[in-house]
Amino acid sequence: MAEATIKRINDLCKQKNINIYNLALMSDVSQSTLNEIMHGRSKHPRIITLKKVANGLGMTLSEFFDDEIFDQISNLEDKATNKNKKETNKDKETN
Repeated sequence: MAEATIKRINDLCKQKNINIYNLALMSDVSQSTLNEIMHGRSKHPRIITLKKVANGLGMTLSEFFDDEIFDQISNLEDKATNKNKKETNKDKETN
């Protein structure tokens, strides 16, 4: 999820031709906080921070997360969950 968030922010900044410094100013999020997120040191940024980033980019939080990259993560999570359920059911059948 952190990698997808980083990619999404990078993609949107490129689209809008802005850098992290400008995004910090536009979103009222400190540049150090954005740097922590963008360098992967903040694995789970707070939702309020992401909301501010989204607003700074001129979009809602829903619009921020409405991207194929987050759909791909969701699909991977679903596959992992289904695999775990199948393995659990298989273990129950053999016991």
